[in-house]
Amino acid sequence: MTTNRVLIVAVALVASTVLFYLAVPHHQSRQPRVYLTEIPNEPDEVVAQAKKYLREACPDMVLIKDEPRADYKMTAAWAGDPTYKKDSGNGWVVFVDRKNSVQIFGKQGSPDAIETFRQSCASIRDDAKELADFNAHTPAMPIGRYSLHSVNPDRVFLLDTKTGGVWELEPLGRYQVFERVSVEGLYSNMPPGVRP
Repeated sequence: MTTNRVLIVAVALVASTVLFYLAVPHHQSRQPRVYLTEIPNEPDEVVAQAKKYLREACPDMVLIKDEPRADYKMTAAWAGDPTYKKDSGNGWVVFVDRKNSVQIFGKQGSPDAIETFRQSCASIRDDAKELADFNAHTPAMPIGRYSLHSVNPDRVFLLDTKTGGVWELEPLGRYQVFERVSVEGLYSNMPPGVRP
């Protein structure tokens, strides 16, 4: 191939990559903020161990100290012998609640701390992704029957969501009133290239 053909192929490849990148939706997902509940009378070693396991198993989570700002609240404690012997009566108890107090994960009596924390973090990730997808694909719905729309301060429209009727805010002396317009009137009264 000649140099010109190689250059044309390279430009086409770069252009198609850019177009593909622009065509795919991108979501900047925020790291879930997790508050680790402090259980009264829990030994400091157990709390420190739980924080350590959480950081190791879930490096993508942000551990915060302010519960009201947290997206998720995790309760983790060692149940049984405080020497951490792994027999049938001992194990980690881990519960994860969403901000609205809905429990999304619960496991009791697991001696494998890292696996338990990994599972809890996987449920947080899945829940956060579901919430983000739900919020991204849910169009804003008007609260009542009527909805106000404005392209600019001079053009305000009232939409009847039940019938589809459209009214435009028009001056009437000292006051402003809504006058019914047709959909065709919306586009014909606007400057070229401007759409509501």
